[in-house]
Amino acid sequence: MTANNQPKIPNAANPIILGSQYYRPPTPSAENWEHDLERMKAAGLNTVQLWAVWGWIEPEEGKFVYDDYDRLVDLADQNGLKIVISTITDLQPFWLPRLYPHTGMRDEFGQPVRGTPREECLPGLTPGQCTDHPEIRERSMRFMRELAAHYRGAPALTAWDCWNETRWSVGCERWICYCDESIRAFRAFLKQRYQTLDVLGKAWGRRLTHWEDVLPARSRSYLNPSLLDWLRFIIQRAHEMGCWRRDAIRAGDPDHPIAAHAGGPLTNNRDQSEEAPFARGNDFDTGPELDAFGTSAFPAWFGFDNTSLGIWLEVTRSVSHPKPFWQSELQGAAFNQGFRYGIAVSGALQQYWTWMSFSRGAKAVLYWSWRDETWGVESGGYGIDGQDGLAEDRIAALRETRRLLDAHGNELAEYRPDAATVGLVYDTDNALLAVVNRERNSNAATLGINGCMQALERQRLPFDLLDGRRLVIPDEVKLLLLPAAYCLKPDATDAIQAFLQRGGWVYAEGGTGCFQTNGFFEERPEQRALLGNLGIGALRRRGNHIDAMCVVADCAWPDSPALRLNGALWSIALDPPKTARVLARDAMDDAMLIECPVGKGRLILSGTFPAYAYGEKAYDGFEQLIQSLTTASGAAPAWRIESETDLTGLATRTGRSGSKRLLFLLNTGSAKTVIIHPDEAPAGPVHEWVTGETLHPESGGGYRLTLPDPSHRVLEWKTMA
Repeated sequence: MTANNQPKIPNAANPIILGSQYYRPPTPSAENWEHDLERMKAAGLNTVQLWAVWGWIEPEEGKFVYDDYDRLVDLADQNGLKIVISTITDLQPFWLPRLYPHTGMRDEFGQPVRGTPREECLPGLTPGQCTDHPEIRERSMRFMRELAAHYRGAPALTAWDCWNETRWSVGCERWICYCDESIRAFRAFLKQRYQTLDVLGKAWGRRLTHWEDVLPARSRSYLNPSLLDWLRFIIQRAHEMGCWRRDAIRAGDPDHPIAAHAGGPLTNNRDQSEEAPFARGNDFDTGPELDAFGTSAFPAWFGFDNTSLGIWLEVTRSVSHPKPFWQSELQGAAFNQGFRYGIAVSGALQQYWTWMSFSRGAKAVLYWSWRDETWGVESGGYGIDGQDGLAEDRIAALRETRRLLDAHGNELAEYRPDAATVGLVYDTDNALLAVVNRERNSNAATLGINGCMQALERQRLPFDLLDGRRLVIPDEVKLLLLPAAYCLKPDATDAIQAFLQRGGWVYAEGGTGCFQTNGFFEERPEQRALLGNLGIGALRRRGNHIDAMCVVADCAWPDSPALRLNGALWSIALDPPKTARVLARDAMDDAMLIECPVGKGRLILSGTFPAYAYGEKAYDGFEQLIQSLTTASGAAPAWRIESETDLTGLATRTGRSGSKRLLFLLNTGSAKTVIIHPDEAPAGPVHEWVTGETLHPESGGGYRLTLPDPSHRVLEWKTMA
């Protein structure tokens, strides 16, 4: 970190990282290195990423072998390429269980867990020995310190990635770790959280007399308070793990930025698979601890549209704030999993993904990977310069992006997306409540969150994901969305009520505040968070959510259309206070959507879960609701875009770079011509980066632009101010 506590620019002469993963030992083989790095440079890349695998570099305790990495770092420097080193500490050396047999992991049934080489990288063991044992944690940190010290002075080094996809339990067949050291750490966590056995016993619904009797419940113990706290402990443990990884590298190299990245957004569905839910930790905790935080994204592999990719990027930006965020792994070419090969990735589509990342504020894009993989289940896939038939097309598109970065890299480095006026509250406790229920996944909490984000993205409405555990609502936010806020903490409730008092609008759903943090149902509606404070009652709860469908008449808010809202999960017949306005009733004539004035603001409350229903299957009514609330609350963007054709598939973002305004337009729908009406009058011509065009205002106002499919365009202008 620099003296003013801001992350250093990795390379001031070339501030945006555009690179690719290259080496995951022992491939690619050494005879390819010189040619490949020359070709990477010629393609327009400026950075190479290397996987530094602990099990490969330290083949016997205390002996570190860097010869292959030394040569690659030198070759990168000779070709004018920078290096990002990703420390793969979770692939542990084969000697570790032999020398430290007492440190092995145990599953939830107390059975030993034997590490094994990973399916895509074989020179080490995972999940390995337990880092709750001081000996294993110290040896992990020693590897990272030694590695960092060794490359600290390398001219090519630009940054570290200290944790790949924030995973540590890959390859386990049951939840881990339940060894004696982990149980001791769990009890220490509980002592800090509850202070005394009496308080813990009350929270868990037990009579406890000794700490030795305190054990975590197994994964099938539905809605068990001890299971909820075990998962919270796993989240805290992952946060601590991220910190000691960072500290170990910082001890060896105090000079270079340290990043990490997750395998996808925090808001993805969680289930009871081999890895415990949120074993990766909470990104709201991890991101701010580092100089940058990122995500992996494989859009063609996962079947993304522009909406899904936008969500992944916005969530990553939100959890990284105020630090920069990276697109740390972006699909390089056709994917491969075993004998299942994906479709080829064109250069235009790949650069659409790249510029989508830049539009959301990413300061680095690293592709996975340069060559097709040659090891394990990923063999034959992912290489930019691979054999899916479109390598030259992708490289030509990369060169075009290099041209743009050479011309506008400084503007992109300074670019900040406009502050969001819509906030979306997400508390991992709600996902935990859902995942330990009988459904054994987090859909009851995360489908509504993702439904809201999909509706916002499809309407090109920027949003911030906000941490519900420590809720801070930015001053710019005018509309707050609370889907599936089953557990709403007192501080969050206070923040929301203060937001309403000063004029904010809040959309909430029927389950708001109906659970306590220990998983107990809040029996009395008047004691439920937020709704009880505002005098909103519940007459009855029904499981037949089909009857909960309701229709809101037109002009419920100025110029809003008539809209239908679908029900999901269950419905609550709302008992509104006298000051409230009933906007819609269901088939049983129960109030199912109400508006309550609170101070200068408005609370819009549904008695069911329309956002969840939208997350299951998109429908017009919910999008219309979000659009109506955005307009009525004043959260709608001041700039406008119009077209005679459908705007489906068009993503946009606006922001500022110094004295300039930037507008990104990214199209994966059919080719279209649009007219853009800026929010601030340009103080001169409007320039488009990709085509070099200068746009002039139409006679009726606005600027006309044609967008091929797929394509990206960037408009730049100076403002009057």
